[in-house]
Amino acid sequence: MIGNNRAIVFILQGALEQAAEHLERVLALYPEDPEATANLALVQSRRGQVVAAREVSGETEQAGQRGEEIELLLEELRWKK
Repeated sequence: MIGNNRAIVFILQGALEQAAEHLERVLALYPEDPEATANLALVQSRRGQVVAAREVSGETEQAGQRGEEIELLLEELRWKK
């Protein structure tokens, strides 16, 4: 997904606002995209929005979309408790 890939570049550059904008656009078109969902939760976590990140990752987990990205995100969120 181009939007998700572009968001990853923004994440790596530390441009979290732009990453969030791209990921929200991707999720508006593809709300079930597990990679975009995990990346949005990661961005929220890094922006200090830990509660929102947990909600997004929890929704993904409930939907059964547990990939490597979700596992890494959940591990990162456990450290922020």
